[in-house]
Amino acid sequence: MFFVYKLLGATTTPLVFLSLAILVGTFFTIHHRRRRPLLFFGPSIIILSVVVLLSLSLPVTSHLLLRQVEIERKELPQKGSTPVVMILSGGFTRKNSGESEPGPFTTQRLIEGASLARQKGYPILLSGGLSYDRGESIARSMERSIRRWGYKGEIMLEENSRTTWENMTYSASILRHKGVDRIVLVTNSFHMKRSLWMAKKAMPDIEVYPYAIGSLADDMNSDPLKWIPTAGALRDSTLAWREIVGLTVYRILESRLPRPDHP
Repeated sequence: MFFVYKLLGATTTPLVFLSLAILVGTFFTIHHRRRRPLLFFGPSIIILSVVVLLSLSLPVTSHLLLRQVEIERKELPQKGSTPVVMILSGGFTRKNSGESEPGPFTTQRLIEGASLARQKGYPILLSGGLSYDRGESIARSMERSIRRWGYKGEIMLEENSRTTWENMTYSASILRHKGVDRIVLVTNSFHMKRSLWMAKKAMPDIEVYPYAIGSLADDMNSDPLKWIPTAGALRDSTLAWREIVGLTVYRILESRLPRPDHP
């Protein structure tokens, strides 16, 4: 089921969806050349898909999409309280040895979260499992990284989650067991809107303070380069689109979301 979930999610991303549309258009173009009603159907799909793909590759487009999802707030509770710094995983690389290595987004979150925890004396909760039951969890590799950087404070691990919703529900069980009533949620700005919504749904009894990092929305109002397609802009558009689709789907299916008490 998890594979199906990921497969369906992949088909909603612009590159995959538009590539499939181009294949469909090519099929109609080749197999219906002599059918006048369908003569322009295939080429129209191809042209439209290419135009949309190029549009999503423009920095001005990625900026507009990111502005719909990014939250850049950094909030902390009042002095005197001790929240847990909850750091979400954001991708990893699996090594042949079975160990996993934090990806770029995860590393960015770790640096910011560990720095905050060290400065304030807060404990840390690292949340991230594996897509399949092989090798070590991403939470374990995250812990290894920040220990190597010199962090010596308390670290809790949530090692079973595979999705953002599972990040929240599984972590909620750990936090409640520890008697924690407030957290500082660390993730990238583009991921914060969906994460914050899920955190408040999965742990309504816990105060959540967003600590967003790494904004990708670059203000290019007077820069002519914003009209030149780039691979980076397509990546950013895809990230924003996934967040928009993901949050929309979760809101629609909210009443059916699983709420396990523990992993």
